[in-house]
Amino acid sequence: MERNFDRALQYFKKAVELGDEQAPEIYNMVLQNQLIEEGVEARESGESELAYLLFSEAAQYQNHVALLYCGIMNISGEGMERDLEKAQDYLERAAEMGNEDAMQILQKLPGEKLLDEGRIAVEMGEYERAFAIYDKLAKAESADGMFNFGIMFARGVGVEKDMEKAQQYLEMAASMGSVQAANILEKVG
Repeated sequence: MERNFDRALQYFKKAVELGDEQAPEIYNMVLQNQLIEEGVEARESGESELAYLLFSEAAQYQNHVALLYCGIMNISGEGMERDLEKAQDYLERAAEMGNEDAMQILQKLPGEKLLDEGRIAVEMGEYERAFAIYDKLAKAESADGMFNFGIMFARGVGVEKDMEKAQQYLEMAASMGSVQAANILEKVG
């Protein structure tokens, strides 16, 4: 059966006008579902900005699925500049509503924030700070932390160049799913 959100919205809008007490709640649910479905379609077709706009509108109704999508898109920077603080806010709200995906992502978010700090430290030439951050992430078994730690050893950035350690960390990162690390090891191996 084909979904027709527009017809459903018209029907429930008319019911609201006629004084049906349940109609406003149902109207809002139908509207949220329409916004999310259109957001998913826009995201899948590469229209990230439109997708984020649609998810944001549905998130205003405290819809946990829309909040999850807004959080994910803020982490990845799809449709807007990456914003981990905003992502955390959206994900915490979704998690409070019982969204398990949001709960899982929130567990990984501190590592994302540290990675950003490490990247900024490298860009600013603060290699000792970057090294300390990536070391902390590597000890926490973060594939991205191990990858960046390996790159610092390979390039001799902030540390003495050590190709053996670089390979060790890149291999660990690759074994944990880092595609970047696997590609580098394939090229040099």
